[in-house]
Amino acid sequence: MSLKAFHIVFCVIVGAFLAGFGLWCVEEYQASESVGYLVMGVGAIGLGILIPFYMRWFLNKLRGMRYVVVLLGLFFSQVASACPVCIGNANDPMVRSANNGVVFLAILTGIVLVPFAGTMIYWGLRSRRLEKLRPSL
Repeated sequence: MSLKAFHIVFCVIVGAFLAGFGLWCVEEYQASESVGYLVMGVGAIGLGILIPFYMRWFLNKLRGMRYVVVLLGLFFSQVASACPVCIGNANDPMVRSANNGVVFLAILTGIVLVPFAGTMIYWGLRSRRLEKLRPSL
């Protein structure tokens, strides 16, 4: 798989994750009235809404139609079912523990990915600065 195809697949997965996580947080907010869930849910849904705009920009940049086929294949794949733990009572200790585990892993993922994204942005800005300093050949 090429790097461009991987980027497209990864963006689709991130968009689906953000939408699912955002909806889950909103449902948890309704059940527990915790403002933290509402903030995370609105933030995740907001970022999930921005992903298709980024994908449109990226696909226009690629101008390759074969990647659209990959996207359509991913959108029409079978949706995963919820596990029995998630279907139970919202106040059950097992369900609360699973919810806390999801929040912990989401925060941990963010802690890992934010420095990675910062490094990529820094390298991009540094590359542009070096291009300006390089004498014309």
